[in-house]
Amino acid sequence: MESLRKALISKPRGWLAVKWPWLARPFLNKARARICVTVMAIVLPISASANNAEFSAAELMQKMSDAVRVLNYQGSFIYQHRDQIEASSISHRFDQGSEQERIVSLTGDGREVIRNGGHTRCYMPAQKTVLISNAATTHSSDYKSPTGLAAQWDVGLLQKWYQLKVHDADRVAGRSCQIIKLIPKDRHRYGYQLCVDSDNAMLLDAGLINRKGETIERMMFTDIQYPEALADALFVQPEPAPGWTIIHLADADQALAPIQKSRLSWQVQSVPPGFALHSRKPMSARNNGHASESEQLVYSDGIASVSIFIESVDRSPEIVGPIRMGAMHGYGRVQSGQQIMVVGDVPAGTVQWFAEELERTSQRPAAQ
Repeated sequence: MESLRKALISKPRGWLAVKWPWLARPFLNKARARICVTVMAIVLPISASANNAEFSAAELMQKMSDAVRVLNYQGSFIYQHRDQIEASSISHRFDQGSEQERIVSLTGDGREVIRNGGHTRCYMPAQKTVLISNAATTHSSDYKSPTGLAAQWDVGLLQKWYQLKVHDADRVAGRSCQIIKLIPKDRHRYGYQLCVDSDNAMLLDAGLINRKGETIERMMFTDIQYPEALADALFVQPEPAPGWTIIHLADADQALAPIQKSRLSWQVQSVPPGFALHSRKPMSARNNGHASESEQLVYSDGIASVSIFIESVDRSPEIVGPIRMGAMHGYGRVQSGQQIMVVGDVPAGTVQWFAEELERTSQRPAAQ
């Protein structure tokens, strides 16, 4: 647990460490498993009128969510939080109804995420660790990338908790784009400012906005192209080197529909308004024959998400109380011999609410 504590308070090292700084901990190494289920052809330019801004904003967000998934694109983007800037390259294609994607960190230690449909591997050289998931709907949503940001959005749901507005056009990565603002209706979530490509609705710029109107986190393309085809070699997943830690994420990521609350070993008794249980993920890690088990719950309001990690307390110092890194807030507590960590790109009060309302139930999850 001491390595986790140091990672939380140390300077970030690479874009993945920024998002999940406790990657040295096996139970917290993971990738969420959700993608958009709607496939639309994105062929028409974008337009919006002030008299129909609400409808246009929702329509643009739906087009954007689909464009991020079904377009072929290749380029570079930055992730900025406070005074830290991380750069990455991305190659993405949609081939025969399946997504393929490769994200490579251009700063830090050269982490890579390679995804072929539902088969995803995240290579972390500094930790000599690879995360492997074979869930049918896996994507890189924990990593600050266009697919990671857009895949978790539920346009219909988020309109209940955000006011959607279309604003003036802007220019990002040399391309014209349309600004969309999501203004939160309460104090439990942050706002967002997006800019989508005026030709095809691709997400080019996304900022997280606090209640003071300040941008506290930003993902923005610096260059982007839309090639007709990308080489197969870009998406080959190499086998991990001998001696690397292999972490297998649960193949059956449990979406909300099949979850029965009575079967969960942990439950949030009262959630902040607008948030609902999205998934539960049992996780396992294997390192030199040693296996460890943990559990993750994910809650979402349609765009913002909060993750809760639970594992047995080890000999390292416990993590208790609030933690902050960039736009992400965390809150730790210990209960029933378990270390609980709640993290999310939401205000501090929201993660604390989840942490304090989490309770253990009498039953364990049924075997998968």
